[in-house]
Amino acid sequence: MKDYKIGFLSDTHLDFYITETNPNNKKLGKQVKRFIDDLLKPEGGDILLVAGDIGHYENQNKELLIQLSLHYNTVLFVSGNHELYLINNNHQEKYNYTSINRLEEMREWSFNQTNIHFLEGNVININGLKIGGYGNWYDLPTDDDLTEWREIMNDSNLIMTNHKPYIQYYGYGGRIKLTTFDTQAYRRENEKQLDKIVEEKCDILMCHIIPCIIPDHLKFRGHVGNSANRFYETDDFEKVKETGCEIVVYGHDHSNKEWFLDDIEFKTNSVSYPSEVGFKQIEHFTYIKEK
Repeated sequence: MKDYKIGFLSDTHLDFYITETNPNNKKLGKQVKRFIDDLLKPEGGDILLVAGDIGHYENQNKELLIQLSLHYNTVLFVSGNHELYLINNNHQEKYNYTSINRLEEMREWSFNQTNIHFLEGNVININGLKIGGYGNWYDLPTDDDLTEWREIMNDSNLIMTNHKPYIQYYGYGGRIKLTTFDTQAYRRENEKQLDKIVEEKCDILMCHIIPCIIPDHLKFRGHVGNSANRFYETDDFEKVKETGCEIVVYGHDHSNKEWFLDDIEFKTNSVSYPSEVGFKQIEHFTYIKEK
C-alpha cells in the first residue's frame, strides 16, 4: 500500500492580499512568499490540490503555484469563476474582452511545468492514485435563473465573450448589465468534462463549485431554502458517484469543513477574503492507495 500526504485549499483571492503584478519585479516573488509563509503555512507533502479562485492576475497566480510547488511534489489546480473575471480596462484589452483567453493562458503555461497541472476534465495518475478535476459551473436553464444571476453575482459584470457587458435599461430608471458570455453553454462544457472523468474513473475528484446539493444542516445560516444556493451547488451527485471517487475537494462557498454524503467525503478549506475568517493554514489528509 502507498500512503499519500495531500494538502488542499481554495479561494486564495491572491490580489486581495498582494499588490505587485509585474513578473519582472522582485517584489512579486517576495510578496507571494510572505503570503505563503504567513497565511498558508505549508507543511509540504506529496500532492497539493488548489480548488479554484486563485486570483484575478495570472502573473500572481503562476508565482503562487510555482512557490507552492517547492513544498509539494505535485500541484494540481482547477479554475473557479474568478479565473474568468476581467476586472479592469487593461485586463479586458489584454484578453480581447474574452474571459476564456485567461484559461487558455494558464493551460499553455501549465504544459511547460513539470509538476504543476491544470485539470479540465482530465485525470492525473500519480503512482497509481487517480485524481480528476474540473471547475464545474452553475446550471441556470430559465430566464428567472439568469435574471437572478445578473442581479446577485459579479460574474455577469466581469465575465465576457468578445465584448464588454452592456447596460439594458427598463422601467422607471432600472438597469441591468448583460454579458455576451453564454453561461449555459459553459455549463454544458463542464458537464462534458465530468463525463470524461466518469469514463476514466478517479479516487479523488476536485472541482470549484460543489457538484451536489449541500444538505440543509451544512448550509450557511439563512441559506436554507434560498434560491441563491443555485450559485453555490449543482445537482450532479449521481454522476459524481459514477466517477468512483472516495473524496471530493471543492471551494467557492468560502467555508472550511469536512463531511460525508453517502460514502463520499467532501472537503473544503477556503482562504477567502481578508475580511472573512475561518482559514488557519493548508489542511492535509492521508490517502492510502491499495495496490
